[in-house]
Amino acid sequence: MSARHSLFGFLVAVGLVAGYPAVGFGFDVPAPPSQSSSAQARKQVVDAQAALEKAKADLALVKRKIAGPFEAKPEYQKAKEDAAKANSAFETVRKALVDQVHGSAAYKDAVNKRQSADDKLQKLQAAKNPDQAEIEAASKEIAVQGDLVNRMQREAEDSDPAVSDAKVKKDEADKVLKEMLAQEEELVKGDADCQLALQAVATAEQQVKSAKEQMAAAMKADRDAALAKAKAAADARASSSAGSGSGSGKGPRPKH
Repeated sequence: MSARHSLFGFLVAVGLVAGYPAVGFGFDVPAPPSQSSSAQARKQVVDAQAALEKAKADLALVKRKIAGPFEAKPEYQKAKEDAAKANSAFETVRKALVDQVHGSAAYKDAVNKRQSADDKLQKLQAAKNPDQAEIEAASKEIAVQGDLVNRMQREAEDSDPAVSDAKVKKDEADKVLKEMLAQEEELVKGDADCQLALQAVATAEQQVKSAKEQMAAAMKADRDAALAKAKAAADARASSSAGSGSGSGKGPRPKH
């Protein structure tokens, strides 16, 4: 009986720690331990994350302060505008060509065959006993027609003089802008204030990582402490019950 009482008391005590009230059982269950260590650890994580966001915002301000004058230079503005215009011109001529290809009978036929093969494959896969040979054939047809669709569009773009010329101009403009952006990046990285801001971000990121690790350890410690306290309380009740039973005054029954 004492063993059953001990097990029952332990389960009830653990239930209380997990958030279930224990009432009406005829004995007291100790309150769960304070969660102050976990709460403090969670606050440290929140504070560390807030510090990281501030460090990132400060870095962005420093970069903007350095990059602003550079981006205001006429050569930078021209490179940016030229790249935007060249990309827009390329997309315009490319779209016109793509629309033309998509409207051709050969392209539409390939798209329709690919779709028919895909529909067939879906039905085969949904069947209870699909024919594997038919599944392989449908899958192959999808791949063949898909490759044909892509090849027609790619070959049309490669062979069209207007698209080719627009792409050359786009690539040249993008290269100039990329070189300007590389100069800007070097300027920013070489600035002392920027280096300090970058270090602040790295430090804040490490603090967030450490705070999260500490929070995980604190939460585990709280859980372990709660379970240990609940078990101790259950064992104490079981011991008390066993002592009461042995002192009831009942002795062995007399022999007749």
